[in-house]
Amino acid sequence: KQIFRAFKENLKLIRKSKNKTNIVSYQMLKTAAMFGGPKLVIDLLISLFHPDEPGSIEDNFHKLLKIGATSGCFWALGIIDGIKKFKEV
Repeated sequence: KQIFRAFKENLKLIRKSKNKTNIVSYQMLKTAAMFGGPKLVIDLLISLFHPDEPGSIEDNFHKLLKIGATSGCFWALGIIDGIKKFKEV
């Protein structure tokens, strides 16, 4: 129930912000709200939680930062915030 509640809260927030971004960013935000993301995000998460997998954390982080003018930075901040919240739980 907690996961579905989080989905609903995340999607509600994203819908309110739809007119503040472009279509591509909006779709990425919707995917993130449902705990998904582009391959670069998944690659970074795998390198964080499975350091024995190919690709270094630093390389994957830099690749992520290259997504758009601000999107990569916001994805990175979202990942950091998500990890902080996960550690709190």
